[in-house]
Amino acid sequence: LEAARKAVALDPENVRALQALMLTNFLNQNVAAGKAAGEAGLQLNPNDMEFVGEYGTRLALAGDLERGEEMIRRAMAFNPSNANYYRIILAVTAYLRHDLEAAQEYIDVVELRNDGIGLLCAAAIYAEAGRMEDAKRIREQFLSLGTNQMANLDLELGKRNLRFEDRRYLLQGFKKAGLPVPDAVSKKYGV
Repeated sequence: LEAARKAVALDPENVRALQALMLTNFLNQNVAAGKAAGEAGLQLNPNDMEFVGEYGTRLALAGDLERGEEMIRRAMAFNPSNANYYRIILAVTAYLRHDLEAAQEYIDVVELRNDGIGLLCAAAIYAEAGRMEDAKRIREQFLSLGTNQMANLDLELGKRNLRFEDRRYLLQGFKKAGLPVPDAVSKKYGV
C-alpha cells in the first residue's frame, strides 16, 4: 500500500500506479479509497482494458454488480486474453444475482485450474443449480489443492469486499457442495 501511494505521489498520471493503489485499497477493505483510485484511473485512460477489467471486478464483488459486470464485459471484448478470469467473475456475479442459468453458462466454459476461490465458487454454483456430480467433482479438485482457504474463508471473502448477504449466499452454496465451511464462519453468517 505504501509503495502504491509513493508511486502515485511520484507520478499521479500513471495508470499502473493508480491500479496498484486501487487494488491494494480494495484488498485492505478500504472500498472508498479503492473507488477513488479507480475513478482517477478511469478518468486518465478509460480505454485501458486491463484497468477497466480489474476495477470492474472489484466493483462487482463489492456489490455494484451492474456497473462492474458492464466494465468486465467491455474489457473481455477488447482483451480476450483475460476471458477465463473474467468469466469466473461473471459467473460469480450471476450467482449473486440468483441467475443460476447465466452462472452455469459462464462457469461451464471456464478452464478451472488450480484457482482455489474459482473452484469454490464453481462448486457453489453447481450445487445451487442441483448439479451435484459436478459440484462433487469440483469439490474434490479444490480439496486436492491442500490450501488453507477454507480455514481462512472469512478473510478470503473479506478481501473481496463481498456484502454480508452475498457472503451468506456463497456459504450456503459451499455447504450444499459439501465443502468444509468452518463452524465459526457458518455461525457468523447464520448458515
